[in-house]
Amino acid sequence: MTGVLVCVSSVVGAQSPDQRAAERVMGPHWKQVARAAGMIFTGRVLSIKRQAPTQGSPIPTVEVKFHVDRGIAGVGPGQIVTIREWAALWPMQRPMRGDRSMLFFFYPPSSAGLTSPVGGPLGQVSLDPAVNVTQGKLTNDRSRRMRPSLGPVEGPPTGIVQLERAIRAARAGKD
Repeated sequence: MTGVLVCVSSVVGAQSPDQRAAERVMGPHWKQVARAAGMIFTGRVLSIKRQAPTQGSPIPTVEVKFHVDRGIAGVGPGQIVTIREWAALWPMQRPMRGDRSMLFFFYPPSSAGLTSPVGGPLGQVSLDPAVNVTQGKLTNDRSRRMRPSLGPVEGPPTGIVQLERAIRAARAGKD
């Protein structure tokens, strides 16, 4: 039994400070979120437009345009990114507004051109003006239907540079 504890503590101790910060901010599944994403970036919402079903697109969607501040995977800085999400998923996401910067993790677009944040609210991390994480992993607030509560990040401020290093390492399999 002691050998198991030593082994487990060695693995936990082997995590880099960046990985520990990513887990503190995004929870224990942060690596899966990072690896599943086709696009990872910090940015701001430029516009949100609901799209009614049409002959060419029978699914109601929400079209969101973003300005990319920092491209981490799949997009570059300064790029304008437009995503289309199935409208029925929209109420389950963290509200997206143009007045705040966020770190986004989006699935690669489907064959229908639709995408959504990886893990729903897990794929949207709020940032403050200094580009530190302000709101992260899910909490167990059952009072809000269809939208999990996201709690404030505890501990020292976590900057986007630290998260970016952890994300890039996880995506490269260096963990």
